[in-house]
Parts: sequence; C-alpha cells; structure tokens
Amino acid sequence: LGAKSLSAALQAAARQGNASAAEMIFRKLAILGSSNLDCRNLLLLAFANAGSPLQASNCLEQLKADGLEPDRFSFRHVLRSCTEAGATRHAELWFNKMISAKAEVGSLEYNLILRACAKHGEGRRAIAWISRMAAASEDPDTFSFNAVLSAHAAEGNKESALHLLESMEDGLTG
Repeated sequence: LGAKSLSAALQAAARQGNASAAEMIFRKLAILGSSNLDCRNLLLLAFANAGSPLQASNCLEQLKADGLEPDRFSFRHVLRSCTEAGATRHAELWFNKMISAKAEVGSLEYNLILRACAKHGEGRRAIAWISRMAAASEDPDTFSFNAVLSAHAAEGNKESALHLLESMEDGLTG
C-alpha cells in the first residue's frame, strides 16, 4: 500500500478509536517517511476515541521529541483522551502544557476539562474551571453549564446544583 492509501486507513482507524490498528498503520507510514503532523494528529485522535490518555500523552511527547511542533488539535486530542477516561488531573496537566506551548485555547478545550470533572463527580473543581473559563474571556455555553451540573449531580450535591441553576438564571457562573 502507498502512503495515500495508508493515510486513508489511518483516518478510518482513528475515527473508530481502533488504537492498535492506527499504531500499526502509523508505523508503516513512518517507514515510508510520511509521519508528518497530520498523521500524528490522526494517531492522537485514535487514542482520544479509545479513551487512552497514557498512549496519547506518550504520542504527543514523541511528536515533540521528533522535532514536530504540536498544534491545537494535538493537545485537544490528548485532552479528549483524558476526558473519555475521566482523568481530570491528567487533563488539567495537559491543558496547562497547552497554555505554556502558546497553543490556541478556546471554549472547546475548557469544556473538555469540565466534562472530565463531570465524569469524576468533581463539582467544586468544575466551578473553578468554569470561573477560569469566564476569566479568560471564554463564554461558558450550554455544554459548560451542563457539565458543571452533571458534576454536582454525580457527587449527589443537589443544593449546589440548585444554587448553580439559580445563578445561571441570574446570568452568573458561580
């Protein structure tokens, strides 16, 4: 198979979250000298869809070691892998690395952190992140508020969830 066919196969494996197939295809592309940033990002997407934060983290570190500069999508896929696994602290670590690398950060990246908080039932942490989001001039959206409410619900904190709903009605975030 040529590089074009392998790239198409890598894209399909990535979308399906088939990390082992994506890794095998990526290795073949690397042998052909076609392991560019786009291919690395597809591999990261496979890890994100598989919910494999350790593999995604290692892949991004290898990307940098190979002299490539990660972009917004590289970091976003690592954040998504952490979110899928409910690895909130790991997601926060990569979010901060994303900031340090001066990659563009937007509401989607904040919402990924908030979703990780929701999966882990970390209401206070979610409030801190939605406040950080607002302080960064990123407008919390329906997904943001839903994640914060879900985090409170997951920890059984009905009073905080009710307070948050009241605050949302008043146009506040916490």
